[in-house]
Amino acid sequence: MAACLLGPLASMGAGLAGCTGMQLTSCAISSLCSFACAAVGRTVGGNGTKATQVSRTARVTYLGLFLVTTMIAGIFRDVVPEQLGKIEWLSKNLSCPPDRDSPTCVARAFVLRMCCAHVAFHMVLAFACIGADDLENPRSVFHTGAWGVKTLVWGLAHLSTLFMPSTFFLDFGWLALACGVLFLMVQIILFIDWVFAWNESWIDKDGTNNVTGPWHLALGGVSLVGFTTALTLSGFLYTWFGHSTGDMSADCGMYIFFITLNLIMFLFLTGMSFKATEWMPSTGLMPSAMVSLFMTFKLTAGLYAQNQCNVIAQGPSLYKGPPGVVSAISIGIAVVLAAYNSVWISGSMEATANREKAVLPTLRKESASPAPATTEAGAGPAAAAPGG
Repeated sequence: MAACLLGPLASMGAGLAGCTGMQLTSCAISSLCSFACAAVGRTVGGNGTKATQVSRTARVTYLGLFLVTTMIAGIFRDVVPEQLGKIEWLSKNLSCPPDRDSPTCVARAFVLRMCCAHVAFHMVLAFACIGADDLENPRSVFHTGAWGVKTLVWGLAHLSTLFMPSTFFLDFGWLALACGVLFLMVQIILFIDWVFAWNESWIDKDGTNNVTGPWHLALGGVSLVGFTTALTLSGFLYTWFGHSTGDMSADCGMYIFFITLNLIMFLFLTGMSFKATEWMPSTGLMPSAMVSLFMTFKLTAGLYAQNQCNVIAQGPSLYKGPPGVVSAISIGIAVVLAAYNSVWISGSMEATANREKAVLPTLRKESASPAPATTEAGAGPAAAAPGG
């Protein structure tokens, strides 16, 4: 993740890396803001009925609240707990019980406080909107309106967690862990959906049979980069997490098992991709390459967060890279996938549902109208009277 510089250039290299990282981050944030503003403008202000625009605005607003909660949790994890713990009237609730106290306990409890408040806020809204299928239902305002009141309640919910003991949130952490696994599965499904859409989009530009077209070659290049990166990163994982340089009695077998399992899984997916092209030519290798890279990075993020058998954490600070960089990237991916689901996938599903609602009355009217009488031969309307 970070450049490893040796010798007398270490301090200068670290400074240059920090400056370069800040510049790249600034450019990335600027580009991201421009993209986000354009996307929000198209999403909220695009063509559509009033109901569609109201629903789009609601999704974007909820996404904004999710981003704010994520940033607050990140700040609490890295900066705030130690400072707030010095406040006398807060320290009693913020401190961890003696049997669970650890250097990271207070920070972990802070993150769980934010998660619990955010979940409780959305659970209340979800129960309030049960059965409210359209904007004509008065209770739809709980989902699409009253933003001033809901924002105030959202803020008070997060603030109120500071006055609750840490024990409750540490117990809530087990539920959060189970839900986190489900959220990770949802991320994988959303990522697969996005990758397949990307793959089909590039194939359509050349045509399925034009395998030598520029877009097919681009897909081949992306696939090669994805597989190469995933395999290379897997090799580094064995080096970084396959043994311990500190406590030699530490057992790293579980980490080796997961690294090997991940490697076997994405090799199996690659083999299945070759087979799938026989009955679905539009699949190709690019989806499996990107999914393999995604799985390997998620495994890296999980192992990086562990202290045991973590050569990077046990090594000199020069080799650690920016603190929390892997976790930050992982959180960023989760936020982007949540935004993709909330704004684009949900929007397309809503548009399809609206089209079906618009067509349904016409179909009912046509099915209710009587069919014209026909002759036995079915050649046209029956004659009103015989003879002529």
